[in-house]
Amino acid sequence: MWVRVLLVLASLACGDARPADDDSPAPVPSDAAASAPTARPWVTRNADGTFDVAVSAEPRTRVLDALAAAADFGVVPGQGRPAPHRLTLHLEGVSADEALTEILAGMPHHVHYERGANGGPVALRRVTVGLLPPPEARGEGRARLGQRLRERRQALAQRTPEDLERLRIEREERAAERSAWIDHLHDSPLPRDRSRAATLMKPDRDLDALVGYLLEDESADVRERAAESLADASAGEDALTAAEALLEALADPEPAVVAAAVAALEDVHDTLPDARIREAVGELSEHPDPAVREAVEDFVRWTAE
Repeated sequence: MWVRVLLVLASLACGDARPADDDSPAPVPSDAAASAPTARPWVTRNADGTFDVAVSAEPRTRVLDALAAAADFGVVPGQGRPAPHRLTLHLEGVSADEALTEILAGMPHHVHYERGANGGPVALRRVTVGLLPPPEARGEGRARLGQRLRERRQALAQRTPEDLERLRIEREERAAERSAWIDHLHDSPLPRDRSRAATLMKPDRDLDALVGYLLEDESADVRERAAESLADASAGEDALTAAEALLEALADPEPAVVAAAVAALEDVHDTLPDARIREAVGELSEHPDPAVREAVEDFVRWTAE
């Protein structure tokens, strides 16, 4: 019996708390648990609503997801698969928009703003990473679009004069906020600010500024954003002015700008079916950049329907 007691005491001294008559093997620490990385606060939200970003050689997509979680906006995949890229960033006290611009530098993207609940301020709600999908195609897509327009007209017909007045005021407030942002960013020396301004601009209100960005700005990213925004040009003189600028942009030395111009001309061609547009885009079918060739193929398929 004394031998058994001594064995138990020895096992306890060695840190083995199993009973002496337990022949099961001692638990082995999991390699996965031992090597699991410690969570890193890549993006920190400060008390004043700004953000700190500290990453070193981390995948861009994971950094973007961390910012989206901290800033409460969604991430939507657009057309095209972005090339893998690792980021090293050290930002302090920046806005969500500024952090987003740094994270997605050189990558096509669109930011989407919406008014908060109960008349809250306009804020970043989601970002589409990649090229925006083309407008709905003819045929079934056109039918779905027509159905939505009919439903919208029916909903508008049911609104009271008070509802319509409230909507008018909200539209004016959104337009004023957008104009204030554009005025603040338009002449910034930072390309990221001008890119943001180009994204916020609308052809029916900022046509001259968008054309100036597209044809004169030194930043390829700004020119690309301007081309994308010009795709919304409506019929009439605005569409003609936009088409002329986009046709000139087809000679841009940056392939991303050319691809964006082709995609924009695809939309403009719907309202302004000018043969010059088809001819100019067709001449790029053997462009050395694959993104441009893909945009040309999309244009040809769209206009052939």
